[in-house]
Amino acid sequence: MGFFSFFNKNKKLHEATLFHGLDIAKKGIDKETSNISSTEIQNKLSNAKMSDLEISATEHYAKGDFSKAFLLYEELSILKPAEGLYSLGTCYLQGKGTEVNHTKAFDLFSQATALNYPKAMVSLALCYQMGYGISVNQKKSMELEDSAISLNEPFAYFYRAIRYNTGTGVKKNLNQTFKYLSKANIPIAFYSLGYMYKNGLGTEINHQEAFKFFKKSSESGDPRGMGELINYYYHIKYGNYDKSQALYWAEKIYSLSDILPKMNIERAVNVIKILKS
Repeated sequence: MGFFSFFNKNKKLHEATLFHGLDIAKKGIDKETSNISSTEIQNKLSNAKMSDLEISATEHYAKGDFSKAFLLYEELSILKPAEGLYSLGTCYLQGKGTEVNHTKAFDLFSQATALNYPKAMVSLALCYQMGYGISVNQKKSMELEDSAISLNEPFAYFYRAIRYNTGTGVKKNLNQTFKYLSKANIPIAFYSLGYMYKNGLGTEINHQEAFKFFKKSSESGDPRGMGELINYYYHIKYGNYDKSQALYWAEKIYSLSDILPKMNIERAVNVIKILKS
């Protein structure tokens, strides 16, 4: 039985792996961000019309200086309450620059939500979904997601896609998963969208679109996308054959050895050996 034939007969396996490795993906993207120079970060954030204080706070956070970022977010919460309160809530939720405190995180997200800040609505929805600082309430979580979606918040689309994929508070529906994922124009979503195109989940198989999103995923720092991109560059049948690019991304995966499982690194080493032989 061929590789694709096997997977076409095992859709449940696909559904289980569609969003697999989100923690690893986040670490990979964070690591890539931390490698960006201070000037590059400031240029990107300046283009987003952020204040100097926001730029400084984001720069420190991206470089892993969470304690300094936390202090700057406290200042920001006075000058720009919605953004500052949300950022402080994220710090408390993840224990970045301060201790983990879900109750404080919930309170800060609630305050920012009251100021109609869509990112805070998504985080507050997560609190209700997971029981962070409050009792689990899927109905309330969905309502907050709906509010954020009405404001066109990308992360709201992303988490709604996960809901439909897992059947959390809704009936599982891959067509709806694809619909919402297509609207989530954020790096963490690119791999999953490419995966759906590659395997015909919620849409028709389209290797050209799959390649496009795996490339975007890889360029954002997501090691899952890098693994898929190597296959597309290495196999002539996809029409993107480029041995040098396959080698480049295999070496890129190897550079992430501190965050990836040993098995992934061993695969990258084997690919490098084959491509260099």
